Amino acid sequence: LFVPDMVFIVCGVLLAMMLSCGLVYHGLQALAEREEDDVMVMSATYTVMAFGLMAWGILLALVWAL
Repeated sequence: LFVPDMVFIVCGVLLAMMLSCGLVYHGLQALAEREEDDVMVMSATYTVMAFGLMAWGILLALVWAL
């Protein structure tokens, strides 16, 4: 690892998750041509991020099982 510090790694992962969520939200908002605070875009973003986290969890379990 570049920096072997658990706090640094956790902060980096959380920052990456926030940036990813923002990118998905604003991308879906622009793609669907919706207004600023649209519930449908928020719901779609939540669904995409939830499926992504579930897929990540399955992959993590598979790596640990091997």
